Amino acid sequence: MQLRSLLIRLHLAHGIGYAGMVRVLQHCRQVQTVVTDPRRLGKLAHLTASQQGRFTADWQSMAFQKRLKRHAQLDILTILDDDYPPALLEAYQPPLVLFLRGQRALLTTRQLAVVGARQATSYAERVTTQLLAPLATAKLTIVSGLAKGADGFAHRTALRFNLPTIGVIGTGLDISYPRQHRDLQQQISQVGLLISEYPQFATYNRRVFTKNLTTRNF
Repeated sequence: MQLRSLLIRLHLAHGIGYAGMVRVLQHCRQVQTVVTDPRRLGKLAHLTASQQGRFTADWQSMAFQKRLKRHAQLDILTILDDDYPPALLEAYQPPLVLFLRGQRALLTTRQLAVVGARQATSYAERVTTQLLAPLATAKLTIVSGLAKGADGFAHRTALRFNLPTIGVIGTGLDISYPRQHRDLQQQISQVGLLISEYPQFATYNRRVFTKNLTTRNF
């Protein structure tokens, strides 16, 4: 098994967190050997006894095998991949695994993040249009979080002026949140790019790394 495949498996497994995955990744890189035994992985990850029990049980379960199969056809980006955005590496705890849907090549484009209040007013919508309309010829990709309010304004304005757009969402790719953005999310997945830290069927948790996925030379 390749280290990249192990990292994806760890991300989908229950009972091991971010710090544990980093410890396993560092060890495997150091010894140049991919560890697959769940008990050994648990020790490397410094799991507690209860965490070890949960992790081992899940790793050996049919449910885990089904989870792997369900995600096998997804476009997955890992921190080990060449096209992992350099700006994300500067973030606190950069995502180790990301699930993508759409135009992966947009990761390498110049990006501008636009975020704002969920209870945004019509004034915010007008200002968003005024700010983004002049950028239609600037070859910029607009990044936002597909939330209510300003985020939605940013994505819709980008699409209106044929600007590429990336939606960074806090659920699995199969879930639309908020529900009223279902069509917008579908449109972005077809002409832009959707990115999520979370596996399929993961419900809304938190805003992720939108502000880090920006260009520093615009």
